Amino acid sequence: MTAEEIRTLYRRPVGTIYRLASTEHWRKCDDRRPALYLADDVADTFDRLSMRAGTGVPAAPG
Repeated sequence: MTAEEIRTLYRRPVGTIYRLASTEHWRKCDDRRPALYLADDVADTFDRLSMRAGTGVPAAPG
C-alpha cells in the first residue's frame, strides 16, 4: 500500500502516515518509490490505535 492509498483508506493526513510508518516500523514490499508498505503492518497499527482509543472497533475499513 502506498502512503496515498493508506491516507485515503484510513482518512489520516499523509504526514501521519509517514510518522506511523517510521515509528511502527512498517515493512516495505521493496525499495521502490513511492514506498509500498505491507498491508498487514498498516492494519495492525490502525487496529491497535482504535482499541487504545477505546472505540472497541477495529480501524480497518469494511
